[in-house]
Amino acid sequence: MIVIKEAKFVKGILGSNEILEIKKKQVAFWGKSNSGKSSFINSILGRVNLVKSSSKPGKTTEINFFDIFLEKNKKEENIFFVDLPGYGYAKLSDKLKIKIQKLLNWYLEGKEVFERLNILIVDSRRGLTEFDKILLSSFKEKKEDFLIILSKSDKLNQKQKSQIFQTMKKEFSEENFLFYSVLKNKDKEKNLFWQKIFSFIHS
Repeated sequence: MIVIKEAKFVKGILGSNEILEIKKKQVAFWGKSNSGKSSFINSILGRVNLVKSSSKPGKTTEINFFDIFLEKNKKEENIFFVDLPGYGYAKLSDKLKIKIQKLLNWYLEGKEVFERLNILIVDSRRGLTEFDKILLSSFKEKKEDFLIILSKSDKLNQKQKSQIFQTMKKEFSEENFLFYSVLKNKDKEKNLFWQKIFSFIHS
């Protein structure tokens, strides 16, 4: 059984920072604005508003670090959750879009980043964006593990879900994608997510 002992915000960064010198594994959350990224993180941690979500996409412009303390089978673990700014929101100013893109590219290059597991949040109704595909190609090139969360799956009927599953299966291993609904989350989906996390922690 997994117990989340503590989850707390540490700091937001805009580039090189002493927090990156801490040799602690990072779980990085990527996603298009309004993909449900903040809601997913809160849901998987069992918290209501640890990660602030907004009705105005694109509001987060920093890389936010959260200290996560876990316990499994009486053994404690400590990792960082890293919430990255959402991308692809059309109404942002060009200046802010460029700023966010530069920040994402800097973190993606990972020269100052300790070991990382990438979690890509994708609105299951919308599918992968072009930038999502660029990210996935980069993860594969860097040989970094990743998991695609197909969010808002409660908005799909069974036929749609089956079609999306078959499409994803053509390109990805089943262990690399997972349907998830914040409104109707089930223990099975949560357990699959945490299995991925603990596999990464002990890799």
